[in-house]
Amino acid sequence: MRDSTWIFRVCAIAAVFSAIALSSSAQNVRYWAWQRDEPLDDRELAELALENVDTIYWHVGELEDIGTTWLWKARFSYPTSGLSASASCRWVRLVSRERQPFSDE
Repeated sequence: MRDSTWIFRVCAIAAVFSAIALSSSAQNVRYWAWQRDEPLDDRELAELALENVDTIYWHVGELEDIGTTWLWKARFSYPTSGLSASASCRWVRLVSRERQPFSDE
């Protein structure tokens, strides 16, 4: 009886690990590029392709509100080569210390 319980547990654990491996290979892989001014080099692009990265979120700057005005606090360049438009997404971080930064004003 003990042998069959042990075999069942081993088979159950193996099934769980197999399911995890299959589901993780099917998921979208995405990365963030934070405060980076230089474009990705050939080695980095090859590594991303090897990992099947489908999207890179590229941090291009930060806006901070001063009263009702939003001003650039920091800006970073965005590479125009090496990344396809569908594989990259530019984004801006909003920094606010106001109680209601998105009021009608």
